[in-house]
Amino acid sequence: MSSRTPPWQRLAAAGTATLLSLGAAGAFWASRRQTADETVLLVDHGERFDDLLRERARSGEVRGDAELLVLDEEDRTELARIFQRVREGVVPDPVTFYRREGGVNLWRAFDEHPAGGFWVRSNSLGMRNDFEPLVPAPHLRVLVAGDSHTDGVCANEETFCGRLGDLLRLNASTRTVEVLNTGTGGYTLYHYLGVLERHLELEPRVFVVVIYGGNDFSGAIKFQRYFRRRPPPVREPFSVRTFARAGVRGSGIESQEMVQLSYFLNNPEDVDLAVQTATAISRRMRELCDAAGCALVFVYLPGPLVGQPHHHRELIDARDAHLGQRAGAPDPAERIADGWLARCAVLSITALDLRPSFRASAERLYWETDSHLNLTGHALVARELLPLVEAAVEER
Repeated sequence: MSSRTPPWQRLAAAGTATLLSLGAAGAFWASRRQTADETVLLVDHGERFDDLLRERARSGEVRGDAELLVLDEEDRTELARIFQRVREGVVPDPVTFYRREGGVNLWRAFDEHPAGGFWVRSNSLGMRNDFEPLVPAPHLRVLVAGDSHTDGVCANEETFCGRLGDLLRLNASTRTVEVLNTGTGGYTLYHYLGVLERHLELEPRVFVVVIYGGNDFSGAIKFQRYFRRRPPPVREPFSVRTFARAGVRGSGIESQEMVQLSYFLNNPEDVDLAVQTATAISRRMRELCDAAGCALVFVYLPGPLVGQPHHHRELIDARDAHLGQRAGAPDPAERIADGWLARCAVLSITALDLRPSFRASAERLYWETDSHLNLTGHALVARELLPLVEAAVEER
């Protein structure tokens, strides 16, 4: 790769700021390993990020798509100073800003897992793989980006990345196959772009990006506020705190969905902007992949309240009771997902929408404990993704 500073590096620090300021009160749910069975942690940095947005907004809102990827050294330094990573097990990265530590090998107790827990292992690059990238390169190298669902609350071989690798090898005859899992808790759309920039030198033949509908869109739009020097978002009347006071409580992952819902109900003008921002990032990924001779495949993973509402009816009813007259209206994230997927189709970008298959499944696809993908969910994603990856390889 070139030694020049990639576009992603100019915006990486804003990503951390955005992630640490999700939701009505700036809620950020991060993976956690200190306590058995506890996989999400709420960290509130919203007020500090709002102060930064107010300060930037004084110089006037920036117009034009070209400003989307502009972040200077002073911005990175300021954001790095204010928003520190609080999670164990991650290290700084010059392009993605942070990533999982390399060489991790630890047991995490998790009662809901059939084995009572699982080994968390990473290679030297911080990927959730038991192996290093092959040298020489394999016949088929698939690079996967995503958040904690992709990372997996399970062993490496049980994730959809691990299972996809097994399925591809079954059909690969004598070819060598490698699926690299860069999924990291707290990542969102801009980080996925960073993963591509960071690992283009590995020359993947397919780049798979898993967009999580539970909070990726609200994460992306807060980048947009930073870059455009817009003021802080409106945080009332709905917030994670008002839901909690009304007795609406789910796991951390379910709460992510309600945090994002609150954001867009309080800031409806950002719904269309979220579609535009997600499309701009997708277009940039397509440009990079085309230049590198790499196929691009998107996967849209719904949150549990959208993906399997029949398993969360009590929580959904409590949420709707709190929403009052707004109950029953389409979830803004659904509108954003539909708009973004339609734009992907126009751009001829392959995209897999998992909502139909998830809603049709009678089996639980998320852990009951914390609502990350469970083993059945990972297996389903791998099966659904397999033909798209194989078709992408054939087209190249």
